[in-house]
Amino acid sequence: MGRPAHPWRRKPSGDWYAKVQGRQVKLVPASASQNEAKAELDRLKAPVQPIKLGLKVRARHDTGAILDALNTAPTFSRRQDTDRGIRADLPFPGRTVHERAVRRHVNNLIVTDPSVAPFLGTCLGDMLTGFYPKPFIDAVFQKPEDGPDIYDAYVFSQVVGRMALKELALLVISVGETPRKDREVEANNAILSRLAFPFVASFVGETKGDDDGYLAWAEPTLFGVESEDDPTGGETVVIQPARVPLEVGTTRSSRTFTHLAENGGIARWPYGSDYIHVLVDVRMMSTRNIG
Repeated sequence: MGRPAHPWRRKPSGDWYAKVQGRQVKLVPASASQNEAKAELDRLKAPVQPIKLGLKVRARHDTGAILDALNTAPTFSRRQDTDRGIRADLPFPGRTVHERAVRRHVNNLIVTDPSVAPFLGTCLGDMLTGFYPKPFIDAVFQKPEDGPDIYDAYVFSQVVGRMALKELALLVISVGETPRKDREVEANNAILSRLAFPFVASFVGETKGDDDGYLAWAEPTLFGVESEDDPTGGETVVIQPARVPLEVGTTRSSRTFTHLAENGGIARWPYGSDYIHVLVDVRMMSTRNIG
């Protein structure tokens, strides 16, 4: 057995450091006390546990249809919807391919199935009145402007529905700090560099790519899956080492769903949160690692 780790000051900076899982990690700045350094060391060494939300499910599981919408709608065309018998003046303010695909699909559902609109209204109401925990909503999406709409409610219901079917698993990782703005790349990466083993993450900042970076884990890790039989807890599943896209701050619900469909997972670090929520597709993760 090795000796237990203790915080120490490193000259000349005076910052507090410790060795965690074989690597030197900065704990707190020089202005902090030894007790504060010890508390941070304890946090880093604490085992990461899968979250068990105990969500009461009110979900319409239509994953196949939404995946079809995402996969078969690379471009947007009002003419397409007119040909399907849908009014051409329906609003499609989405700015991305995946947003437009979701909006088109939901509008189609509303026109063709009378039960969809009341369902989405109920789901939206649940999101607005605290039925679902806000940190979990932020883990699925966080909009930069107004609150959720029926399109967000639809995607959110699909995530919850897939969790109820044990197709998606969730893990929450303590970061210790909330994310900085996109342009503060070094500050965000400094925070992420202190993630406890086996996690490692990188933030790339203001880019026009498909994500803000990545999060990976280097050894098999326990994730939580919901249990319909036990509304207060859940089960666990082992997810093999993998790498998933990282989305920091605000992100649209359609982007989260696209990452789940195309990459098999997503790591979310929303504004105002000192936790990263990692959602993974259990089936996809069991067949391949995510690059």
